[in-house]
Amino acid sequence: MQSWDDPSHAENRDAVNLYMTGFGNINSTGELGNYHGHAVSKWHPLFEKSLESGIKELTLLLVNRFGWITYTSCEGHWYQGVSLHPVERHVGLLPRSTTEAHSIESLLNRVKIRVNRRYWWTMVYLEVLVHTLESDGKIYRVIDLFFRRRFIPWKFYFGLLSRVYIASLQELERSILEEE
Repeated sequence: MQSWDDPSHAENRDAVNLYMTGFGNINSTGELGNYHGHAVSKWHPLFEKSLESGIKELTLLLVNRFGWITYTSCEGHWYQGVSLHPVERHVGLLPRSTTEAHSIESLLNRVKIRVNRRYWWTMVYLEVLVHTLESDGKIYRVIDLFFRRRFIPWKFYFGLLSRVYIASLQELERSILEEE
């Protein structure tokens, strides 16, 4: 958390290796099935390069506009021809305080309700999950925004995903304007 709040923090200069798989996963080895990547702050020179293209715009909006900490993100992957289970698109946020957690949860739930109402007919929907994450012997409350698949083949999920994703970006922008 400290590296997110202090641009001169030593971790913002750590050497990290980023590799991309043939399916677009960015991780620490370049191997399919490895879902471990380096957690770098917005101040790290490789932060934007650590974001997969299908989730980058949303992640940058949450980080740059709201100043929130992301701890995970994934554009979603459909591993055609490979025996790996597909992965849904998502972004995870690590609140600094209870107040920030309430702000994050409130905004994401408003966006979720609007998008799900607008796209009720699709089988891709937003879900906000509040849970805990253990790291370095500490337990943190985290909030994730998932682009969920409901009762449809993965082919259709990935076909509809961009429509729901764009609507989510639009609703976030709308929420920003409403607050100003």
